[in-house]
Amino acid sequence: MNETFEKETVGKFPSLWTAWNETPIPKETVVTDNPPRLSKGLKALMVSHDGLNQNWGIQREFDGVELDPSQTIEWGFKLNVQALPKSKQDLPGFVIYLQNGKRPLPFACFCIHTQNEGHQWMLFNINYAKTGGHPYLVKDLEINDWHETRFVITMKPGDTLSGEVEWIFDGEPVTPEKLSNVPVALLYADSLVIRPLIASSPLEPTKVLVTNLFVRTNKTGKAPSPSLR
Repeated sequence: MNETFEKETVGKFPSLWTAWNETPIPKETVVTDNPPRLSKGLKALMVSHDGLNQNWGIQREFDGVELDPSQTIEWGFKLNVQALPKSKQDLPGFVIYLQNGKRPLPFACFCIHTQNEGHQWMLFNINYAKTGGHPYLVKDLEINDWHETRFVITMKPGDTLSGEVEWIFDGEPVTPEKLSNVPVALLYADSLVIRPLIASSPLEPTKVLVTNLFVRTNKTGKAPSPSLR
């Protein structure tokens, strides 16, 4: 998958995406060709949470990939957090993750946390209790700046249920996740999901821009395992 929204219509919901959980999504979740601080002519998806409905999300399906020692799975995106609720608490905002069918993969989950009453944000590892590392991976990130995130998922040879996820944020590695006893059904991914985790407000909407989303495989040269689908 390589999603740049290049062929999508500005002001419309992208044609290759669908509503998650079949619930209404905010009207401002549309493609834009005027994202701030991005090269002229490039497009991005504006994802807006207006507080009217929290139980929604959007997903982009792609040709399924298996998490197997014979290949690494690499995925990522560019993101710009434009607005967060002005809360005195540090609250989770949007999450972006891979899933198999409707089952989220329990690792490599990108989560935005509000910081400094919504004037800044943090990168939060929502699965840190199970996969290790610190919960707050990067702090003091400014609103309306572009950042690039990449995940590299590698499974161990001879042990298809264990492995590691390398997080790379703006070109720098952060605390990796250690995987063990991963359910077989979750060693396969076929869609990418973006959804909110908190209630917002029509007066203080949560808005993010995303573009250059990708999912790809890289061969390792190690022997493949039997199909895990």
